[in-house]
Amino acid sequence: MNIKLDENIKYRYFAGASIAIWIILFSAGLVVASEPYISELKKGFSLESFIVASLVYTPSNVAILSVLAGFIGGCMSRLIGSDEIETKMEKAKLDNNQIALKNLKRRKMHLTEPPLQSMFRGFLTYLAIISGIVLLVSNPFLITHDPQQLTSILLVQ
Repeated sequence: MNIKLDENIKYRYFAGASIAIWIILFSAGLVVASEPYISELKKGFSLESFIVASLVYTPSNVAILSVLAGFIGGCMSRLIGSDEIETKMEKAKLDNNQIALKNLKRRKMHLTEPPLQSMFRGFLTYLAIISGIVLLVSNPFLITHDPQQLTSILLVQ
């Protein structure tokens, strides 16, 4: 019982910290312009510019946010999914209902996947969406701050 409690606490902390990091990265992607850092990188490599550009440049920012969202989902599924199914599994064992027990084990496996698998799913979702954008938009990674220009870029031609 102590192991499960410690694991739940661990996933709560991981989820809470990940949500805070997600909000900070989302805000940074909205507020900090990546263009100066990218221009500095074109002149010569700087680790600080590389890290900041990687965090605030929209495609990489969205990739990181997608992976973090998947991780948060994995942590939350670990916290929410297991308790109810555990009680149903105990009842199925007592009733000697092997079919229900097998189905509940399968359901538990899907509902309580490890956060790393959820991160992978988040990244695959990002890749699917970004692939669609690359196919539909002529220059999807153009850095612009002019709303009129942004609207013309997003129009499907």
